[in-house]
Amino acid sequence: MAGVAHSLNRRFRVLIAEDSEAIVRSFSYLIASDPSLELAGVATDGLDVLEKVLALKADVVLMDNGLPYMDGTEATRRITGEFPGTVVIGMSGIDDEREAMLNAGAADFIEKIAAYRKLIPAIKGALAAREAGGGGRLEQE
Repeated sequence: MAGVAHSLNRRFRVLIAEDSEAIVRSFSYLIASDPSLELAGVATDGLDVLEKVLALKADVVLMDNGLPYMDGTEATRRITGEFPGTVVIGMSGIDDEREAMLNAGAADFIEKIAAYRKLIPAIKGALAAREAGGGGRLEQE
C-alpha cells in the first residue's frame, strides 16, 4: 500500500472532520508523518465538512460521528452519495457507532483510542481499495 501515492505521483489530501482541537493536533501529526499524505484542512461541524470536501479537493475524510449541527453518519451518507471518489473513514470514541457509519458509506471505522496505530493503515487501505475499483470500501470482518 505504500506505493499507492507513488503510482499516481501525488500526495493524497486528507480532511479532518473533528471538533476537538487536541484530536485534530494528534491526527495532523500522524498525517504529516507520512510522505504520501497531506492535510487538506479541518472541518469542525457536519455542515462545514460538506462545504470543505469539494472546496479542498479531499481524497479522504476522517469523520468524527459526534459533530455538531449534523452528525458524522449523515455527513458520511451525503459525501459518499455526492462525491463517490472521496473516501470516508468513520471515527468515534465508542465502537457502538461502527455499524451506523459503515452503513452510511464509510470505507472503514476506527475508535479514536486506537487511532495512533490504526489511522495511517486505515487511510492507505481505503485508498488502495478505491484505486483497485472498490470505491474505497474495505471488506469488513
